[in-house]
Amino acid sequence: MKAIAFLNRELTLIHADSGTRLCIHKAAKFLENNFDNNEIRVKDFAVCMHMSERSLRRKSMRLFKLSPFDLIEKYRIQSAKILLRKGIPVSDVSILVGYCSHSHFSSQFKKIEGISPITFKLSNALNHVTQDITSIQVDC
Repeated sequence: MKAIAFLNRELTLIHADSGTRLCIHKAAKFLENNFDNNEIRVKDFAVCMHMSERSLRRKSMRLFKLSPFDLIEKYRIQSAKILLRKGIPVSDVSILVGYCSHSHFSSQFKKIEGISPITFKLSNALNHVTQDITSIQVDC
């Protein structure tokens, strides 16, 4: 998942000045390059953005209505959804998006999406089967 598209969806400002756009691009690059690192810290995010953790938190809350930690978590879960739609096993997805623990991944996924990753994967597979069935035309 492209982080810039993710951040633009999360962005609450319609018209951003060039400084804000630059900040968003830096954040997107950081997310794309680090979301799968299970040792990622908000401090690392702040260093990349050339600001204090407090400044990063204020800017993140102002722009996205999410803390930097929540922004990272939400990006990980959005990336996980893409992988789950591709049929990748949940245990593999949890590692690919930066979680050391499958159970922690599952609880974060459920917290953000409202359903477990297994339920998400199964419902997505069922939707594909339903679409395939409805696309078949029977000539009588």
